[in-house]
Amino acid sequence: MAFKVKIVDLGMDVFVEHLKLLKLKPKVQVGVFSDIKQRKLNKGNIDNVGLMAIHEFGVPNNPTGSGRKAGRNHTVSISQRSILRSTTKEKEKDAMKLVLKEYDRIIKGQTTFENTFKLLGVFIEGAMKLKFTDGTLAPNAPSTIKKKGSSRPLIDEGQLRQAMTNKVIMK
Repeated sequence: MAFKVKIVDLGMDVFVEHLKLLKLKPKVQVGVFSDIKQRKLNKGNIDNVGLMAIHEFGVPNNPTGSGRKAGRNHTVSISQRSILRSTTKEKEKDAMKLVLKEYDRIIKGQTTFENTFKLLGVFIEGAMKLKFTDGTLAPNAPSTIKKKGSSRPLIDEGQLRQAMTNKVIMK
């Protein structure tokens, strides 16, 4: 009696290689980085990183404002307008669904961990950029609207929004 053995590769070699990559602990960073695309420093000499921090956390009762003249015995507050933290929290489940869907493609050898993390970065970056215009941010003060001629929070010349990007670190 003779037996025939047929070996069917279901992607185990690819799976093992991807498991080795997990030791790298890849990360996706999304936001405004000091080494990328800085704003023109013609308004109070603040770069995009500093401006994002001011808006992300707000500035309560700033006696001088952010380069503004607050006037004698007056303070200027800047409302918290979270883009980074709020978007990350809001999109957490959608991001996890995306990763799980892509993981299936990784197992099948149709994509890689690095490409999956790049896709995740683009997804979160896009959601953060959308947050600038989706109407959920605290409105501008009437004095701000008068000064800049627009009621759109965080958008003057669009430099901060354009500076948002993502990085994938495979270490």
